[in-house]
Amino acid sequence: MKPQTQSTILIVDDSESDRLTYRGYLEAIADFECQILEAGTLAEGLELWRRQFPDLILINVNLPDGSGIELLETLEKHYPDAKLPVIMIANEGNAKLAVQAMKLGVKDYLFKEDIEASIFNNCVIKALNELALVGESTQKEAQIQSLKTEKLFQEAQRIARLGNWELDLSNNYLYWSEEIFRIFEIDPQAFTPSYEGFFRLIHPEDQELVNDAYSQHLRDQLPYHIIHRLLMPDGRIKYVQEQCETVFAEDGTPLVSQGTVQDITEVKEAELLLQNLNQSLELTIRERTRELQEINILKQTILDGTDLAIISTDPEGLIKTFNSGAEKMLGYSAEEIIGQYTPDLFLATEDLQQIARNLSAVLGLEVEGNVR
Repeated sequence: MKPQTQSTILIVDDSESDRLTYRGYLEAIADFECQILEAGTLAEGLELWRRQFPDLILINVNLPDGSGIELLETLEKHYPDAKLPVIMIANEGNAKLAVQAMKLGVKDYLFKEDIEASIFNNCVIKALNELALVGESTQKEAQIQSLKTEKLFQEAQRIARLGNWELDLSNNYLYWSEEIFRIFEIDPQAFTPSYEGFFRLIHPEDQELVNDAYSQHLRDQLPYHIIHRLLMPDGRIKYVQEQCETVFAEDGTPLVSQGTVQDITEVKEAELLLQNLNQSLELTIRERTRELQEINILKQTILDGTDLAIISTDPEGLIKTFNSGAEKMLGYSAEEIIGQYTPDLFLATEDLQQIARNLSAVLGLEVEGNVR
């Protein structure tokens, strides 16, 4: 016996040819109406389930971004009351996976090599008929749970300041989640979402950037990511991060664009503040370096402007300063002496000791005058 009402069936398989085969099986069932949704990855399947709430899922065990088992575990963990019929499809036999899937509530477990139209369709009809036996009260409970789930989803978007949108390009219909209205500070009762309306909210200096990014995305058929500013009516500036993907027809015509908008104003302002602090620090360092260079030049000018021999040493006794007067008087060049020798190179031992005694008397410290 076939279900009396139209059913929605979600097929999750990374093989486009297999999805086409399953679609053909379903469409060939006489007097059976169904809406067929398709996804090629686990993430796409979860998103379609959340938005469409299908009556039945046909899912491959192995997907590019995870296992079909993960979808069952996600539904079991976050939506325990959903009781969604699932038929698992495997590329090859795996008893362990089959047992795990059955424990998670899978209605049937099929192997691709054994699938044919009659077997496939019987499994689908059986699962949908079992679903039809669910009482009205249970259906109402599921509806209530669905509303709770949607409320939790909206709350999560509010906390993350992340909204989602969908643009149906064939009908020019734009959907905004509640969080996008909050981010844009717009009353949903007084504003109908439109691309033109959104465009007016963008900072004038960023409008061309955003428009070009979306246009290039449609031309290249590649996802895009962009950060831009919003100019609020009171002059405040907000920063948002947008991501977008588009579903295209086989001839390349864009059908539906889907994306997210996240308010990153606080993060961006913190980045700009840190950037300004770094620039200020770099400027201070450059100015201080320039001042030190000028002091060194002035010092060297003074040292070289006298015929007196001026020599200084570091704490280890090595010569640090050896001016032009010292070069003329002692016959050594600064390059030969600085950092290489101590003053005992050109001072007699008794003279060096006398200088040490004089310095000790002046400084009140013991200064050694030993020859090194």
